[in-house]
Amino acid sequence: MIDYELFKSKIKTVLLLCGKTPSKQQMDAVYERIKDRYSTVDFISACNDDELVEAWSERVSYPALKRILDKYLSNRIEREEQERKRKEREEIEKMMEDEKLSDFVKEIFKKIKTL
Repeated sequence: MIDYELFKSKIKTVLLLCGKTPSKQQMDAVYERIKDRYSTVDFISACNDDELVEAWSERVSYPALKRILDKYLSNRIEREEQERKRKEREEIEKMMEDEKLSDFVKEIFKKIKTL
């Protein structure tokens, strides 16, 4: 969950950079939409992205923020998945080195090119 004070601080910076002053009701509505849907890390990254400043320079809107948050969410999930696969591959390699797998299983892994 995104902390409200962090939200206010980061959004204030973005708004200052793009020269906009939206209503408190609009910002509260945006906060309610994103607070539980996105991680703090993704939110901070989105606020530091000049793409958000450019989008909000034209018009402050939830869809523009959502698009950029989705980009960071997707990137983070992809990185985490790659890390998981890397660790899994290392575990299989270690098992093969430690000879915990039978020769038959090792050959299957080689055939499917897991390693």
